[in-house]
Amino acid sequence: MGSKIQNAFRGRPPASLKRAADIVRWSGFLCSPVSGEVVGFIDSPRDDLNVSEWSKFQPLAAEYKELIAVRIKPLKLADVTAIFGPKLSQPPEDRTLPWLAPRWYTGSAVACDDPASKRHVDFLASGNIGSLEIHHQFDGVTPGPCMCYLRMDDQFVPLKVYDNVPQRLAWDQAKFAKLEEWLAAQLPPLTNLGVVEVSTAKPTRIDLGAGAACMVTTRDIQMASVPDWISFVLAKDTLNPAEKENSLQHKSVDRPGQSFGFSMDGKFYRLTPKLLTPPQGTNQ
Repeated sequence: MGSKIQNAFRGRPPASLKRAADIVRWSGFLCSPVSGEVVGFIDSPRDDLNVSEWSKFQPLAAEYKELIAVRIKPLKLADVTAIFGPKLSQPPEDRTLPWLAPRWYTGSAVACDDPASKRHVDFLASGNIGSLEIHHQFDGVTPGPCMCYLRMDDQFVPLKVYDNVPQRLAWDQAKFAKLEEWLAAQLPPLTNLGVVEVSTAKPTRIDLGAGAACMVTTRDIQMASVPDWISFVLAKDTLNPAEKENSLQHKSVDRPGQSFGFSMDGKFYRLTPKLLTPPQGTNQ
């Protein structure tokens, strides 16, 4: 099995890195102090990146990304502190990324040189199972890029050759299941809104129950290399401008059926957007 994988992937750059570069090119900036996106690469010295992208096991990668998007990204700094406890004084040396986790991340570069910026990076313990890295954005409380790490033990298998893939996958799956179980016990309740139809023609109103609602403005990026990349701006449905401004949240998906999480008035929700196709001849 190892030789087949080796033949299939030797010499091919990870597609995810190309997608990251395409996102930066679309934004028109690279580490711009004014606007756009920045791309960071996550160090993973225990693994060979040439082995790390194996399409057969992408469901595990999708599960990791959804955990971040649905359960971690909606948390504010106060939520993070209450759930994970105080930040660690330094990154844990015994941490490792799940081998199919992305090795890159994108974040906002808006006003990154502004003295008023409260951007910072925190490492927090996920019980004794792993750790969490959160890059807080300009306001210092809203999560940007997040990474979940697993804690290595005596059974850990560094991914250096293709023949190690099955053993490493089994280790990752067992550890990741324990991490999900721990998070499920610690994180606040989540309301699943299911599949919600959205449109680029006009904002979509979503009933959150108990008289609450939010508005979702949708934009189809329409990029050839990331054909399903769609961005969203969520805001509380309210007549109070300040309340609406404070509730603004930016989300995105890059594949059909992908979910994201968000919070409104201290409650947490999961939403799976379904983009409605506009009538032929309609301007988006």
